[in-house]
This record gives sequence, structure tokens and C-alpha cells, in this order.
Amino acid sequence: MKESKISIAGILLIGLGLMLLLDRLGVIYFGWDRIFWMFVGIAGAILAVDGFTHKGRGKIFWGTLMFFVSVSFSLYVWNLLWWPEYYWPGSLSLSLGLAFFALLTLEPRNVGVMVPGILFSGFGAIMLLVEFYYLDWWDVRRFLRDYWPVALIAWGIAMLLKRRPQATG
Repeated sequence: MKESKISIAGILLIGLGLMLLLDRLGVIYFGWDRIFWMFVGIAGAILAVDGFTHKGRGKIFWGTLMFFVSVSFSLYVWNLLWWPEYYWPGSLSLSLGLAFFALLTLEPRNVGVMVPGILFSGFGAIMLLVEFYYLDWWDVRRFLRDYWPVALIAWGIAMLLKRRPQATG
């Protein structure tokens, strides 16, 4: 007997249609920007969960990225966080880093995914902390100017720790 699958895309389209209809009829005002980012987040979460259950790297990465980008933009459009338009580069960078870390949970020994995760997350966090006035930009520049060689050392250590297949014969 054939197993029936529930169409996630169908459910999302029905939900989107109902919300837009309620908005058009004046029952509940959502606004297109609010509905759009909410559905991007739901689709991203479903894609990421599907990727984790079926070990799909692409689904995990893009689903996680969609989810975290939608969370950051939803905070703005729902007026939950004061979020000027120029905060998006830090938010996008942080979301990219978190998507790489999600890939790391699939294969914990894959150091090649950890490096972009650290770089993007660190860059995004620093940008947001500077924009929210928790860090001074001049202190960050001075720190990077003095300690940038640590990145070369970390890269070298990562290359040494990377496992290479043993030659048999």
C-alpha cells in the first residue's frame, strides 16, 4: 500500500491564502511585509528540519539561513526591535554564520564548515554590537590591526587537524 505524504507547500499556500484573504476583508490587518517574513521563516524551519531528518546539507544550510534572516526582519516589521535599515549587513552575516554552524551539527568533524561559521558570526556580531553602541568602532579597528595574525595561526591549525585519507597498499 502506498504511503500518503502531506504536501508542506500546499499547507503553506492555504495558510498564506487565508491570511491574505482575512487581510483583504479587513478582519485582521497583517500587511504584506509581515506575512511574507513569517512564511519565509516557517518555510525555512520546515526545510531545515527536513534536512536534519534526511541528512540533506543544502536543505539545512538554506533552511537555517531563511529562518534566521526572517527572524531578524520580522523583529523589524513587527516593531519588536528598533532596527534601522543599515543593520541588515550585520544581521545577514550573523545569519550566514549560524547557517554554517547548523551544517557543523550534521558533520561535527568537518572543520571546513567551522571557519566560515566563526568568520561570518563574528563579523556579524561585531557589526551589530558596534551599531547598537556596545562596542566602539575604533577599539574594534585597533584590536583587528594588532591581532589579525591569530587568524593565520588558527587557519594553519585547522589545516593540520584536517583528516586526510590514508593511502592503502
